[in-house]
Parts: sequence; C-alpha cells; structure tokens
Amino acid sequence: MRIELIEKVERKKNKLSQILKKIDLSLRKEEVLSKWQNYKPKPITDLKVAVSDGSFNKKHYLGFYLYVFGGYSILFENENIKAEKFVGDIDISVIKNSNFADAYFKLVMFLSETKALYNLSKENKPNIIILDGTISSRFITPFPKADWFIKEDIDEKLSEIASYFIEEVEKDNQEIVAFNLEDKILKKLEKQNIEIRRDIIEAIIAKIAYFELLITLSKLLNLDYKPLIFGVAKTSDDTKIFNKSVPDIRIFYEFVEETGYTEKLYIDVEKIKWQFPEIYEDKVKFKLQDIDLQYFYAKYGEKKIISLIEVYQNPDMETISQEEIIDILHFYEINGYPFPLNFVDKEVRIKSDDFKLIENILGFSSQITGREGLE
Repeated sequence: MRIELIEKVERKKNKLSQILKKIDLSLRKEEVLSKWQNYKPKPITDLKVAVSDGSFNKKHYLGFYLYVFGGYSILFENENIKAEKFVGDIDISVIKNSNFADAYFKLVMFLSETKALYNLSKENKPNIIILDGTISSRFITPFPKADWFIKEDIDEKLSEIASYFIEEVEKDNQEIVAFNLEDKILKKLEKQNIEIRRDIIEAIIAKIAYFELLITLSKLLNLDYKPLIFGVAKTSDDTKIFNKSVPDIRIFYEFVEETGYTEKLYIDVEKIKWQFPEIYEDKVKFKLQDIDLQYFYAKYGEKKIISLIEVYQNPDMETISQEEIIDILHFYEINGYPFPLNFVDKEVRIKSDDFKLIENILGFSSQITGREGLE
C-alpha cells in the first residue's frame, strides 16, 4: 500500500466519523421500540434439531480453477450430537467469466449443504430444522448462463440438453447427481453434433446443479412429517420497517436492549424472478410458487446481537409464533448465536491451510497462476 493512501485516511478520519454519526439520527428510540415486543424466553426441553452449513474454497491458476466444497449437517437431541451427514466434492473448473466464478461455487456449496440436510432429515426426522442464513437466499442463486463458461452463443441448446436430466435429479440420491452425469452428457452432445469440450460439459453440469438445488430445497420444505423449518441470519440489508439508508437490523441493534422480536413480514415468493429459460417453467417453477416465507427480527440472548429469522410456514401446520422460535434459539444460545450453527460452521469450513493441504496432496503446488513475480 502506498503511504499517500494512509495520509488520506488520516485527513478524512474526522469527516468519516461525522458521516457515521449522522446516519439516520432522525429516528427516536421510542419510535424504534414501538416496533419491538419484549419477550423473556421460556425453558424448553425434548428438542430434536437438525442444522447445516456449507463452505467452499478455490484457487485460480492460469487457465483453470481448482475448487472444493462441502455441506455438513448434524442432528442434535437437546445438547447431544446423534447423527451427521456430509456431501462434498472437488473439481477443476474452466469457467471463463471470473465475475461469476464465486456465484457458481456458491451454488454447488448451497446444493451440498441442502442435500446433506435433506438426507439427514429424511432418515432421522428432526422436528426442527435450522439453516445458517435465510431460506430465500438459496432460491435467488443466479442461474448459470452458458456465457459464464464459453464464448459461443448456444445457451438455448445447452439448456435443452440440461432439461433431459431433470428427472434424474428428482430421484433421491445421497450424493450430487449433476456431477455424475458426464458420460450421459457426452452422448447428448454427440447426438446434436456439438463439439465435446470441457467448458461446454461444465456449462451443462452447472445448469443441472441449479435445478438439483431447487428440487432438493422443494423436497426439504415438503418432508412428509412436516418439521418446523427456519433460517437464522446475522446480517440483512432489508429496510422495509424504517425505510432508512441503513438496514433495519442495524437500527434495532442501536436501540434494542431487551430480548424480544418484531412483527412478522411476508416475502412474496411469486415476485422472485426465477432465472431459468421458459423450457423449465413447467418442470421446476411450479414446485416453488406456493412457498410461504415470513421473517422477523429477534434478540434471544444477553449479548447485544440482533438476528433475522426467516420461517417457512407449512400450509398444513398451525402458524408458528415468534415466541416458540425464540424459546428454541434461547435454549441453544451462546454469545448471541445458536451453538449448533457455530459448531457446524467450524466443522465444515475449508480454511486456507486446508486448501494448501489439498494442493499438496494433488501435487498442484507447482501449477502456475500467472501472478508469479507479483507475490
């Protein structure tokens, strides 16, 4: 870093502090607390809770990415771990558009953690399922376009090929189906006289993985034994309550001291712009249109931490109250966040040292990155 930048930081320090102080100071504490319902959590027992989280890591070499991802799900009966499931993989990607590389790797990470959670839940039937982050964030994952991977304008042809495999991913499978279809994809490419190349194959696999994520999510939300399903997020950019320049969650953080919650707000799932071509409308979109998602803000521990809670309201179940969810979260709360989510996060996280180990095992340490001489 250049010394000139540090000098500018010193000069602007006071100005930036003043900007921070002026952000939405027009709000009065009474106005904020009028949106907040104090609630003291009640003791609760006999919990059977499944949680999940995912992680990915990658390195960009000259001409390709090496990426690794995993999803891990754990079953807790009260404080005790009773079962676990893992889904993950490692692969090489030749994705060309580096702006979308992380979006693609995050897609397969979401798929791995959702599949691990579905596998665990179907087998062990927890009455509560808690996701790290919001449920809706899984739905709005970008649809992988062909131009992420290739230069040719053949997205429609590749989408048509991918559509042949929707029935394959609808079948229950412990592992990710999309990554095991390469031989069948090769045959489809041969029949349509499309050049067989790694980037074209990967473009099709990415589309199939997207459908597999949405279909697995639909299966999770429609488990026949009807568990309570909700997600817990530490951050949010939503401003629906106060309509200010900073998110509502930050405003509640500034003013709220007591445990409690806000009223529920609704997410209009039908307004989510599903990003796949019309060829898939009848095969996939119908599975997701009737999902009822609600969210609220909550504080369920002594720490000054506000969470966003997003709840799936199963149409065949009674409405779940904020109090019921706060009681569950309070039971597991340590330092302002549910212990099971912290635990699964630490277990699944693929750190830099882990990736270096993987590089060494594969013998990739000598692969060039194009940044030699700059690091």
